[in-house]
Amino acid sequence: MGYYKTAKICLNGHLISNNIENHSADYPFCTSCGSKTITICQNCQAPIHGYYHIEGVVSFGEPTVPAFCHNCGEPYPWTKTFLETAEDMVDMFDELTPEQKLQLKETFPDLIVETPKSKLAALQASKLINGFKSAGKDIFISMLKEKVIDSLFLLMHLN
Repeated sequence: MGYYKTAKICLNGHLISNNIENHSADYPFCTSCGSKTITICQNCQAPIHGYYHIEGVVSFGEPTVPAFCHNCGEPYPWTKTFLETAEDMVDMFDELTPEQKLQLKETFPDLIVETPKSKLAALQASKLINGFKSAGKDIFISMLKEKVIDSLFLLMHLN
């Protein structure tokens, strides 16, 4: 079995290092946005999971930034900011009823991580978003594209 190295990520979700133990990542602030960097969950102080090391195995692929803490389940600051921003944007779409706004907001957690409800959430969100006529629709879709699981975003036909 392997083990996780510790990641350093800024409060806005920019990955600084996925392995601070082996690679110098002495950046107290992000070079992309200037935000403070962290290596532990702000809620429970558990190290943020980075690179998964397996002895004798070379890993390829894009490093990922976790959305939720593996230890306490709380959203990391970048996830919390995304969820709050997405909810604020939904409130700006006048063509949705209050019930539809609530329904759309409830889909977001299942769109950013794989859950048994993710495909249903994608269908619900797609039906609501595709009905938008506001100028902010393109901005909203662009924001979702950055955070929603790629396979779900494709299913939503929002391009």
